Amino acid sequence: MKTGKSKGGRPRTDATPVTVRILPEMLEWLDAERAKLDPVPSRPEMIRQMMASMMVKEL
Repeated sequence: MKTGKSKGGRPRTDATPVTVRILPEMLEWLDAERAKLDPVPSRPEMIRQMMASMMVKEL
């Protein structure tokens, strides 16, 4: 029996990959924010979660 929240996994197949360069201080901040969560999301998952949160705030 599977319980608890999914730890992520492969993104949707209809998604478009995006490659960005991030300044070291921005990456440090991102990693520090990720470390506050349990389970710790991957960097791409954290960025997806942040973007989704921003989109909800705009609605």
